[in-house]
Amino acid sequence: MNALSPVWPNVPIWCKWGCTGACFCAHLAAIAASPDPFTDPFVLLVSLSVALNSVLLFALGLPLLLVDLYPHRFPAVSQHKIQPALNAPLPPTLVHPLLAVSAFNSVVSGTVTLVALFALVAPLERLFLAPGEAWMVLDMWQVPTLAQGLRQLLVIILAEEILFYHSHRLLHHPALYRCIHKSHHEWTAPVGLAAIYCHPLEHVLSNAGPAMLATLAARAHVLVFYVFSLVAVVNTTLVHAGYHLPFVYPSPEHHDYHHEKFNVNFGVTGLCDRLYGTDALFKSSGRALLHGVTLTREALPRGLSRPLTAQERSRYFGLTAVFGAGS
Repeated sequence: MNALSPVWPNVPIWCKWGCTGACFCAHLAAIAASPDPFTDPFVLLVSLSVALNSVLLFALGLPLLLVDLYPHRFPAVSQHKIQPALNAPLPPTLVHPLLAVSAFNSVVSGTVTLVALFALVAPLERLFLAPGEAWMVLDMWQVPTLAQGLRQLLVIILAEEILFYHSHRLLHHPALYRCIHKSHHEWTAPVGLAAIYCHPLEHVLSNAGPAMLATLAARAHVLVFYVFSLVAVVNTTLVHAGYHLPFVYPSPEHHDYHHEKFNVNFGVTGLCDRLYGTDALFKSSGRALLHGVTLTREALPRGLSRPLTAQERSRYFGLTAVFGAGS
């Protein structure tokens, strides 16, 4: 891969950067102007969320980008690259569009989605709840119990898996793939920040949208929403990183194979892929045997014409082979 097609080509890169900077500064101003940002519903659900998610995304993505650009300087990490024949090193010409589009989606497209979520809360309360009841608790000081938080988090994870799987698979329909989803799949060997290198409409409808609707479905406390959204940022960055790093969860093998083959592994957790059988090629290829948390700094064997032996799986994965590798 030596070039990227322009995402949203009618909007030049300088304009994407300008909109991103203006929007991010507006969020910082809203946070600073609020007398109590931890009880301000809009600041909590939109401004603070966008700011934290964006900072976390780039805090994780930029160090990985340095490894992509200069793999010879970071051999301890680069030896774990899943597709070593591609983007090693990453062509510098890809960096500017990657940063611009990812920043735009994280800040501007993310803001659009969160504003839509915020706008839905009040109508839901009027339609389905008695006066005084809240669809979401938008007050950081009203901490939910552990049982409430875990229950809400589980509902979010399950709902987001269902919504993301089906919206993602829909984007692979030829009519939508050509005009929307293709830009994301130009990263056949993805890098961390390519997690949200996509058309803004895709980010709203298939990335951020399912997570926001899942949050509404769970009637989640804002603190649970924060836990899920921050974990989701870490998850999507790591599974797009292109490196199967030791001792790091989650394993990126499942989603990296989706970028390599395109028509497999559409979900996040793998639950819907198992249900629909869209992980069959992944399993038959043997790559599923490498899917797990590795417990050694040694690089996984790539390009084997045979499956891993039981001794090899134990050597690389230990007990995690039971839970991850070979699933």
